Amino acid sequence: MTGKNAKLNNAKLKTLPLGKSVCDGNNLYFTRTGDGKGKFTFRYQRIGKKHEMGLGPWPAISLAEARQKARDAHTAIHNALDPLAERRKAEAHRRKHEGIRFSDVAKRYMASHQDGWTNAKHAHDWASSLERYAYAILDQKPLSELETDDVLRASPPLIFFSSYICSFLIEFRRWLSPFLVPLLRTHTHHPHHQ
Repeated sequence: MTGKNAKLNNAKLKTLPLGKSVCDGNNLYFTRTGDGKGKFTFRYQRIGKKHEMGLGPWPAISLAEARQKARDAHTAIHNALDPLAERRKAEAHRRKHEGIRFSDVAKRYMASHQDGWTNAKHAHDWASSLERYAYAILDQKPLSELETDDVLRASPPLIFFSSYICSFLIEFRRWLSPFLVPLLRTHTHHPHHQ
């Protein structure tokens, strides 16, 4: 908020009394917590209950950014959403996906697609080669952080099987989005193409 209701500016943030919360307008509050540092919060009431949501530390979060976050929170409230509950859900969603490993989605994908594969032997080879050579290496980090080098360094035998893995990643990239980083863009054969 930048109009006449705004009470704060960058100069004032540095000189406010320590520990005192000052309203900038639009339910945005600033509390100076030390020399050259402070925090922004958003206060609101929902279903008769008062809430205070942290918006981040100053100066890492600028006054302009805090004002935008306050506007976003007001938009959520206007849409009958609780901004604090929505943020907690988003954080839980992020933590859940950070824990997802290559083997988790590979097994899930194969289970949901195997009925459409016409070559059972290649499908079996594909699954067993991933389990034998890939999972121990590729599960060392979250799926969303995998890069091409991770596939290539997995193990010497994986050089032979990497075409399976890379085509696998290409094929189910959309299915996994937004968690999967496409590893290689070269299309190679996979079981149901046999």
